[in-house]
Amino acid sequence: MRFGKVLEDVLCARNDDYRVERMEYGVIGAPKICPVPIGTFASWMKSRGKLGGQNKVPRVINDAELFTNLGEFARKTTSCTRN
Repeated sequence: MRFGKVLEDVLCARNDDYRVERMEYGVIGAPKICPVPIGTFASWMKSRGKLGGQNKVPRVINDAELFTNLGEFARKTTSCTRN
């Protein structure tokens, strides 16, 4: 998918944390594009009690439990499945 490649290139160029975790350590797999309704991420942050200006948005989620939690939350709003 061309969009996935372009997205990955932009993520690597703009986010050193992503580039290191993805390219140097190989911890993160290739991006999977799964559209969700507008506001899904903010709703997830709110569900964790982390919505608001004093809360940091995770740039790279390398915590397996947190990543799973986000994925489960997103799957509730869309037909995307986990591969």
